[in-house]
Amino acid sequence: MFLSGIAVSLINLIHTFGKSKKEIFKATLEVLIIKGTISPHTPLNAYFAVFVEGSLGQIFFNAFRSGKVASVLLSVSAGIYSAFQRIFVLTILFGFTLWESIDSFTNYVLATVFKFTNASFSLSRLLIGVYVLIHLAGAFYFGITANKLKLWIKDQAEFLSEDLGKLDLVERTSKKKKLKLRLATKSILLFILVLVLLSYFNPAWKANALTDVLIMSVRAIGITLLWYLLISPVTKKLLMKFTDKGKSKYWQDIDEMIKLFPQFNGALSYAKESTKEFKGIERVKEFLKLLLLISLVSEQKG
Repeated sequence: MFLSGIAVSLINLIHTFGKSKKEIFKATLEVLIIKGTISPHTPLNAYFAVFVEGSLGQIFFNAFRSGKVASVLLSVSAGIYSAFQRIFVLTILFGFTLWESIDSFTNYVLATVFKFTNASFSLSRLLIGVYVLIHLAGAFYFGITANKLKLWIKDQAEFLSEDLGKLDLVERTSKKKKLKLRLATKSILLFILVLVLLSYFNPAWKANALTDVLIMSVRAIGITLLWYLLISPVTKKLLMKFTDKGKSKYWQDIDEMIKLFPQFNGALSYAKESTKEFKGIERVKEFLKLLLLISLVSEQKG
């Protein structure tokens, strides 16, 4: 959700400071080429998300004169895409058994612990609904904020360029983080473990629930292997061909962007350090403002 908000903010800036009406789509293609060049192991859904957001940004900002309307529509579309993409992937991977198991487990707890007879509460639908609503609320917030941020940067960039231009944007090294499982992955694995254990201790579940969980697990493993061993390598080969063709067309722009990476890393560290006094959403806003300002100044100096 936050990444979508940042993408919407950047697309707003490209529309504001771009030299042509096709600047957003051009920038999108350049981002995809850079991703494929310096980070070829990026998941395919990340490439697709960038392409969708950039394409929608080009359409909305060309179709609507009001930048605020275009910004909100883009943000809402990106938020809906982000929310339903995760739900769709989980359903494809684990099947409807995942959602049925959540409901079955919930009703079992309600009947056993709270003594609710014939409970038929659908926790899975509630979770999906809340998840989508959170994304929509965030999308409206980021859509409006992105437009305000664009106007603020437009006013402040020239005013602060002299002071920010004196910053020593030396690339700072950071410690490598250990690979950790995502919270969603941990939750699903824990839920499956609980279901398996319950199936052993509850005779009524043993016949059906354990079989469903095993089928769901086998399906998930099979789809994952198919994705990583066949679909992903083939798709990435096609993507690499696309990036190789794009390099020759946009090579000068891409080369200039890659040369600025050390300065961007320095700006990232400086913005992170300078916004420590802020908390939560306020820190995100101030961090993004400062980072974009420094990046614009670095671009002007370059």
